[in-house]
Order: sequence, then C-alpha cells, then structure tokens
Amino acid sequence: MKILKYLGIIITILLAVFLSLGLVIPSFDYTSVVLINASPEKCWAVLHDTSRMKKWMPGFERLTLKSGVHFQTGAVYELIIRQEERYVMREVVKAVKIPERSSYELTNDVLKSEYDFNLVPKDSKTQIIAHYHITGNNLIWKSILALSKSYLQKGSQTQLDLLKVEIETGDLEFD
Repeated sequence: MKILKYLGIIITILLAVFLSLGLVIPSFDYTSVVLINASPEKCWAVLHDTSRMKKWMPGFERLTLKSGVHFQTGAVYELIIRQEERYVMREVVKAVKIPERSSYELTNDVLKSEYDFNLVPKDSKTQIIAHYHITGNNLIWKSILALSKSYLQKGSQTQLDLLKVEIETGDLEFD
C-alpha cells in the first residue's frame, strides 16, 4: 500500500509541475530567418502563391477565402493541413504591405498563433524573417506548447528552408 501512496504522490507532483508550466509560460515567441538569392518581389510572389504552398509547407491541403477581400486586411481564410490527421484552422489577415510585410492570426482548437513575415532586402538577396507569438487555448495546451517550443521553431525553420529552395529553383520567372 505504501508503494501506491508514494506513486500517487509522485504522479500528483508531476501533474502539478506540468500544469504549472502553462501558468509560468502562458505564451512564447520565436523567430526563424532565411536568406534567399532573389528579390523581395519574387519572394513575396512565391510566399503568397497558394498553388505552390504544398512545396514548402508540409501537409498543406488548401487555403479558402471565407470572408473579406482576398489578401486584404480583415480577410478570413480556412486553412487545412493534413499530417497524421486533418487540421482545420482559421486565418485572419492582420496587415499587408507588399512586398515588405504580412501579418496573420491563426486559431484552432489548440492555440492562437500571431505571426508575420518581414522581407528585408540585403544586397541582391532577401532576408525573410518569420516571427511567431504562440498562446495555448487552455492550461493543458499552454503546458504542452511550452514543452513544444523547440519543435515548433524547428518546423518553422524547415518551412522557410523549403521556401528558399522553391524560390531559388522554382519555375517562376520574375524580373
């Protein structure tokens, strides 16, 4: 019986520590960066071309305009990603300044992600800086996401690296 009592105490402590992560770290930020051998205009065109998103966004299925004017502030989209299962998300365009910056708010059952892409000219190249602010929808998700920060950041960097390949080797002619 003592073993069960101590096991129960240990499980309770571990659960309390896990949930306290969500209280201590309710949200977090991370940034991913890539330098691309192309103009900001070409980078912008590929970044926002939904027909090419499958090539740099693993699991991308589709992006559908639900309300508003396409790619204008306030436009609402349904984003569907398929990985082990199908994820349906709501994306709202928060700001657009072609070809310099675009900002979004993505929400789903798990989180709210505010993110932006900044395209910065560097000599004859373009640096894309993707910044994310992640907040879990409840204490459990806040705790899980706090533990997943490095995984999310790695995924973001992988997407930018794939975007770089698509821009530099894709078939888009752009002057």
